[in-house]
Amino acid sequence: MHNKQEMDGRIVMNGKQMLLGVFALMLALGFTPPAPVVGQSVQADAQSQYEVARRLLNSAQYTQAVDLFRAYRDADTQARYAAESLYWEAYALSRMESTRYWKQALAALDTQIKLYPGASTADDTKALLAKVHGELANRGDSKSAEWVYRNAEWTAQQEIEQDDGPDETKLMALNALMQMDSDKAIPILRKLIQNRDNHPELRSHAMFILAQQDEDGASDFMLDVARNDPNPEVRQQAVFWLSQNDSPETISVLQSILSNDADAELHEHAVHALSQMSDPSAGAILREYAESESADPEIRARAVFGLSQHASTENSEFLRSLFARSTEPQTREVIMFALSQMRDQGNAQWLMDIALDTSEGTEMRAQALFMAYQAGSVTIADLVGIYDRSEDGELKGQVLFILSQQEDSAAFDKLLDIAKNESNPELRKNAIFWLGQTGDPRAEQLLLDILDG
Repeated sequence: MHNKQEMDGRIVMNGKQMLLGVFALMLALGFTPPAPVVGQSVQADAQSQYEVARRLLNSAQYTQAVDLFRAYRDADTQARYAAESLYWEAYALSRMESTRYWKQALAALDTQIKLYPGASTADDTKALLAKVHGELANRGDSKSAEWVYRNAEWTAQQEIEQDDGPDETKLMALNALMQMDSDKAIPILRKLIQNRDNHPELRSHAMFILAQQDEDGASDFMLDVARNDPNPEVRQQAVFWLSQNDSPETISVLQSILSNDADAELHEHAVHALSQMSDPSAGAILREYAESESADPEIRARAVFGLSQHASTENSEFLRSLFARSTEPQTREVIMFALSQMRDQGNAQWLMDIALDTSEGTEMRAQALFMAYQAGSVTIADLVGIYDRSEDGELKGQVLFILSQQEDSAAFDKLLDIAKNESNPELRKNAIFWLGQTGDPRAEQLLLDILDG
């Protein structure tokens, strides 16, 4: 469906959380009649906004695309592409790293389903809806976790669709080259890549085959393509395969791309390549990019995540410092997640400190608490204490969700207490729902008492 590379790394969970992770991992992620003559210029302007928004989306300028999709719906009184614009807006939002954007994606999808049930993108909307709920569930959203549990049977039946390439015969011929003698195959592959009249996907596939060959000069060839090829897609593939080689020359080319090239997707590939390298200079480039306020926020987030793949005191201290200096919620959230992946650096306790810091916003504290729990630094007693002391419904909801994932008698007892005595009806309802999933006789008795009462 959408041939995009996703950021690696998903939270590893136990028990019911493992089920949520499996659901999330299982999921991937027209011409219309002319407008009426009346108001034709206004409608033409609206259509232009929609078309520009699609081009921005295709070039990975997600924030701008979202803004323009929304502006289009405000301008187009006939709503010719309103349903499609909601789906593409949600898709763009789902390409960003922050939880708040994923929640906005969910809202856009719900709106499309409610207002345009017969939309041409209805099937894609269902698949994306499941993916968004799965990702939000992995991030600790209790409502999405409940959705995943309720829709498990439907979720398990979904499949990832993949579009065929532009020239199936040529792609099959390239695959056949893998069976040839390398002395014969490599010159053909190089010639095919250098012929810029060939389809970009065909040239990229040739690079994939070439990258598998143990051949002198292959890295130099890839470096030349990464520097000089006029096609962004081909350059991106070259950069991706360069990540397998952390030579000083490769790192220098990647740094040059981040400093001088304006292609956002190429930046994304360069950051990914640097994230795979153990050379200290690659880490230094990632740290510099992560704190660059002029860089694309989504790609900065990927640089932060890349640092988490190389746990060290230096990287932990840098990310904590960057968190303290940052004001953008998306950046701060990604920093917390990155630190939660770097064990044995004191980061779990740091996350717990953020969760207990009343000067931080409620959503940030709730996310920090969930990440601290994932890192193994939160006890049941800690959770019960936070719940009893807090007056914030959202934070208490996060605690309730974490308690619901524990196979522990103290956690179960607290859920029973919430279900019986909590004054907040939403929290009480959530506690009852999660108790109903346990199959425990005490939970069954509570449900019967509620029905009888």
